[in-house]
Amino acid sequence: MLAVHSIGAGGGSLVSHGVAGLRVGPDSAGADPGPACYGRGGTSPTLTDAAVILGYLQAGTDARGTVQISKHAAEEAFAALAEQLALPLTNTARGVVRVANANMARALRRISVDRGVDTRECALIAFGGAAPMYAAELAREVGIGTVIVPRNSSVLSALGCLSTAPSYTRQRTVRLAGSNWDAAAYRRCCSEVAAQASDSLLLGRAGQGDIDLEYLAFMRYLGQSYAIEVACTPDSTGDDLRVAFWDRNEALYGYRTDEPYEVQSLRVTARMQPEAIDFIRAPRSSSAPLAIATVTSIFGWCYRARARLAHTPRHDGLHRARVPQAG
Repeated sequence: MLAVHSIGAGGGSLVSHGVAGLRVGPDSAGADPGPACYGRGGTSPTLTDAAVILGYLQAGTDARGTVQISKHAAEEAFAALAEQLALPLTNTARGVVRVANANMARALRRISVDRGVDTRECALIAFGGAAPMYAAELAREVGIGTVIVPRNSSVLSALGCLSTAPSYTRQRTVRLAGSNWDAAAYRRCCSEVAAQASDSLLLGRAGQGDIDLEYLAFMRYLGQSYAIEVACTPDSTGDDLRVAFWDRNEALYGYRTDEPYEVQSLRVTARMQPEAIDFIRAPRSSSAPLAIATVTSIFGWCYRARARLAHTPRHDGLHRARVPQAG
């Protein structure tokens, strides 16, 4: 199982100001119209617009020529907010980034420190279109010393969808009592639900690849409002399920009884092997990659003080990292 904790702090998160101060998200400009700097009709300030104002994203056409990033549009979107706060645009944008980082740091602590995990022993993996821009500062905020940016970080979620095993799950309520076990009804239900899951998995797919089936019985003592998962197969007998249920209940809650029980529902997951993906592997190098340019960005905190400018190396994530050549 993978624990997922979600917050509204994406690149399209809308920025607002109210009685509680600056707020970033959870409302979003989405992909359409998107941030104002994309020039697709968006006029509200977003986290991405703040990144453009601060120099984290460079104005102009992106590497694939699909998006024209406009710093002027980003500044126009932030103008009213900056006027409301009586701050320069850069200070306002930097404040927005700090609020977004605070939201992300709070979420990180919730899934680490609050659960007894020492962040000093962790590494932060930054993926998505915007995460690597904020990862170093975020890691420093929560005491993490290592940041990992995967090669395909901006499309890592899509890559995960393509490389994972496709599956489809179907579930049916059966209410089969253990005291009067109906083996025929159990096997029939396994067969029917498995067929539904398999048909749904194959729908729209070319070929008939091998399908693996996983069966789970949701079992409970009569009168309970919840059920627990018990692994099973179509060949499981009533005795098999009873013993598995008792063992599982004892492992979870520390007891077992001979009280009446039932199979509340049956779940079947159909899976196929994922399609092979050819990855382009960059050569290993002990040298730091060469930047394609050096840009001026704004870091640090500046309320009414003058912004701190930093010359920042820029790397192209779409191509292989350039490394110094020997000789």
